[in-house]
Amino acid sequence: MVLAGIVVPTLAAYGAIWSWRIAALHAIYLLGMSLLLIEGLLVGFRKIPFTCSFPTLRNHVVMLALLSVIGYSLFTGTSSQIEHWMMLHPWRFLWLVPAGTLAYDTLRRFRNEISPVDASLIFRDQPRAAVTTLDLSPN
Repeated sequence: MVLAGIVVPTLAAYGAIWSWRIAALHAIYLLGMSLLLIEGLLVGFRKIPFTCSFPTLRNHVVMLALLSVIGYSLFTGTSSQIEHWMMLHPWRFLWLVPAGTLAYDTLRRFRNEISPVDASLIFRDQPRAAVTTLDLSPN
């Protein structure tokens, strides 16, 4: 639904400025790259945003932020260069099908290798204990 709100105006704008063929190629490319970016960012994502009552700021938050910045940079910079390269010879867009399929299959395999415990969604976090005990009592 959200992607339709991006792809349809893009198709209309490119169709008005350039030819509808270029608009369609760009819209298809934008849709494919957006879906791959979404799938890539959500691999291993277990928590539904704003449903957890406790902040998830842990040691890996810096790494996740860095990976998000790298993913966004690759999405905006590299994908526009690839699209420009394909626009020079539109038959190159045929490479999108096997490349996109391979990328999606790689993400799917990675997601399937995640253990079932790590793959389940978490709707509510439990608070961390202020004091951790070893539970050595014989009770």
